[in-house]
Amino acid sequence: MKSSASASYKYTGWLLVLFAVLILPVSGFLPDWASFENGPIENTQVILLLGCALTCVKFARDTLSSPSHKMWLPSAGIFLILAARELSWGRVFFVKEYSAAGEPILIASSEMPFRTAIHGCIGVLAVLCLYGLIRFVPWKRIFREISFPWIHLIAIIACVIAVTIGDHHAIFHTIRDQQIEELSELLMYALLGHTAWYYYIKLKTK
Repeated sequence: MKSSASASYKYTGWLLVLFAVLILPVSGFLPDWASFENGPIENTQVILLLGCALTCVKFARDTLSSPSHKMWLPSAGIFLILAARELSWGRVFFVKEYSAAGEPILIASSEMPFRTAIHGCIGVLAVLCLYGLIRFVPWKRIFREISFPWIHLIAIIACVIAVTIGDHHAIFHTIRDQQIEELSELLMYALLGHTAWYYYIKLKTK
C-alpha cells in the first residue's frame, strides 16, 4: 500500500514537471477566453483546490491513530480559503456585464451582498486554520526527521514569479501573459497539494 502511494506520488510529480514545461508553448495556442474570469483555467483551479481539501480530509481519516492526524483538517481549511479566493469570495457569481472580448466583468467588492459577513467568516476560518497548523503539525519531526522538499519550494517560488510577471503583462504584453499567469497559478496549487501528499507519505512511514 505504501509503495503504491509512493509510486503514484512519484508519477504525479513527473506529470507536474511536464505541465511546467508545457506552460509557455501551450499559452501561445489557447484561446483568449481560456484565462477569462470564470473561464476554464480558473474553474479548474477551484476544482483542484477543492480536491486538495477533500484529500486532506481523507489524510485525516487515514491517520486516526497517528499524532499527525489533527494537522490535516486545518490543512483542508487552507485549501478551502484558497478556493474561496479564486471565487473572489463569491463575486464570480455576480456578473455585471461582459467586455467587448466577452470577458465577464464582476460587480465591485463594495457591491457584494453580505461581504462583511463573508470576510468575517473567512477571517475566523483563517485564524482557526493557522492555530491548528501551529498547534498540531509535528514540527520537530518535520524538521529533524524528514527531508525538506526543496524542489517543491523552488518550483512554487518560480510559479509566484511567473504569476506576478504575467499579471503585469511583462513578457509578451498580450493576453498570452494572462494565460501564463493562470496556468502558473494552476501549477502552484497543484504543487501545494503535492507537497501535502509528500508530508502525508513521510509522516505515515516514520
